[in-house]
Amino acid sequence: MVIGDGVLTPAISVFSAVSGVELAMSKEHHKYVEVPIACIILIGLFALQHYGTHRVGFLFAPVVIIWLLCISTIGVYNIFRWNPHVYKALSPYYMYKFLKKTQRGGWMSWWDPVMYNRVGSYVCRSRHFSQLSIKIAFTSFVYPS
Repeated sequence: MVIGDGVLTPAISVFSAVSGVELAMSKEHHKYVEVPIACIILIGLFALQHYGTHRVGFLFAPVVIIWLLCISTIGVYNIFRWNPHVYKALSPYYMYKFLKKTQRGGWMSWWDPVMYNRVGSYVCRSRHFSQLSIKIAFTSFVYPS
């Protein structure tokens, strides 16, 4: 299962990222472009893998930081533009009110944040990153985004 997850997760992630190319291309040219582009990206990533995670991370760190900054900016803009009262979600009162109203369904809706937290804890246990670097990255970039 671990090997299957290690193969399927990158493939699905890259394929879903590349599927956005379909929207940018004209209708007659996008039929068969997603799979070859995803394959090229995955082959390139796996070819770079032997250089070590520090070099691959060094290549992708600027892209990830720019991406997180962009979605953070878009999120803050949309909050102020469309619903400035969304800050109420941070209040424990509204959390209690939500859980009282939704009961079991409300608890089940917390699964995604718990999973992201678990991903962070698994990464912290890895030998590639220190616990402090993961805490700083998640606190300053990932969670706000």
